[in-house]
Amino acid sequence: MRLKESYRMLLSVKELGVSVAQNGEYCELLHDISFSLKPGEIFTIIGESGSGKTTLARALTNLFPPHWAIERVGVIEFENLDLAALDEKDLNSLRRQSIRYIFQEPALAFNPVLKIKRQIQLALHTTQCNGMDDSNDHESFHTLLHQLDINDLEGTINAYPHQLSVGTLQRIHIALAIAPKPKLLIADEPTSSVDALQSVQILTLLRSYCKRYTMGMLLITHDLGIAEHFADTIAILSGGRIVECAPKDRFFQQPRHPYSQLLVEKTSNNEHA
Repeated sequence: MRLKESYRMLLSVKELGVSVAQNGEYCELLHDISFSLKPGEIFTIIGESGSGKTTLARALTNLFPPHWAIERVGVIEFENLDLAALDEKDLNSLRRQSIRYIFQEPALAFNPVLKIKRQIQLALHTTQCNGMDDSNDHESFHTLLHQLDINDLEGTINAYPHQLSVGTLQRIHIALAIAPKPKLLIADEPTSSVDALQSVQILTLLRSYCKRYTMGMLLITHDLGIAEHFADTIAILSGGRIVECAPKDRFFQQPRHPYSQLLVEKTSNNEHA
């Protein structure tokens, strides 16, 4: 049986707009965002601070604080499921298993009064990690932590969050995000808290998960150098709009938008400095 072309897309976003109420008026944060992401693809959003990258990440599953007066328009489909039509209960279920997030402030992802070991236990139980059972889930997760260069395993998992570095917390956060083998990983500046060597190690691991498990990844970063090494497709976000979107090779060979050309030139100069 041949699947419809639209179903081959893991995520399809069409004419997404996001506004927030300020002083009785709506301020537009994102305008007419359209893109699609295939299973196993690393789709990279490039943008400077304030361009709307994190707003886009949150908008996909309406992951905004309840007190924010947010208005969304457009279509967001995940495996032909209309995310905009789901209630919070169904969205939470998706976020636990099929759509996982990595944010750049890992401390916010942990309960400050629980040891890491207990938080891992709760997380693995809640997500019901694919391919794991009660006898091997923690062993598999510990292997994943080792792959993320956490060597003092006992000392790390028996610590409280405030006793660990931001970089260590981020690597645990990343492990918890990918342990359930989600279909879509939304990674917002996932390596901003680690050094360059660890960044390459983490992104290499995430890429291997994408290819091995056909996990799609929306990788959000300000660093075009990261995109050059790890992206399949690149989209440039500026002022809340996507100004260019292209396969990586075509983008670097022939960037079309002036802002894209500036970014490529700057990246090339940095590499030859």
